[in-house]
Amino acid sequence: MKSYLSLILLSCVMSISSANAQKKPQVDYVNQHIQASGTHFGNPVADKKWSNTNGKSFTAAKFSDYSGESYVLLSVSTAVKIELQTLVELKSGTLDFVLLDANANQIYGQKCTQTTHDTTQISLLAAGVYKLAFTGNHAAGGYSSQWREL
Repeated sequence: MKSYLSLILLSCVMSISSANAQKKPQVDYVNQHIQASGTHFGNPVADKKWSNTNGKSFTAAKFSDYSGESYVLLSVSTAVKIELQTLVELKSGTLDFVLLDANANQIYGQKCTQTTHDTTQISLLAAGVYKLAFTGNHAAGGYSSQWREL
């Protein structure tokens, strides 16, 4: 009976730590000129352990075998300078992230083969819909990305 209770307690602790493992930003910024929508998918995600969360200024996902594309759309009402912070945590596989303008031109991006923490400032030169896309190739781990107006 004692070992059964220990097993239940251990299971509860593991569930709580697993739920907290997907890091989401501490502050969900209100960006005056940016409205976010998503997560959207270029291809359906077949990963049974896929989970994600979104806010006004962030997106985050966790996965065990992610191949395909997920993305967030950023509707920008005027030219604006932003800070983009992205954390990619990889146990295996690869994950690329890119920021595309309304004409699908790449403004910024990184190819990740290992855990990567990236912070950059980007000028979005015109109003329009920008796409922040994440493309995985048998990726295990997670990503989080946050944008804020400067």
